[in-house]
Amino acid sequence: MSAVPTNVGVFFGQVDKRSKGWYWAGAKSERIRGTFRGPFETKELAQEDALARLRDVPDGAGERGVA
Repeated sequence: MSAVPTNVGVFFGQVDKRSKGWYWAGAKSERIRGTFRGPFETKELAQEDALARLRDVPDGAGERGVA
């Protein structure tokens, strides 16, 4: 597995009214800035999702409906 970039945080907790679980948040891309993705069942799943999303989003990309 590749290392998660330093501009991405992966953590276990609860965000808003969502279930407890693994989440990630990033700061580099406008698309994901301030957005928490999750919950995921494992830390590895959160990391994989973060890496996949960051590969798909060029820097400076606009908001495209993050769920």
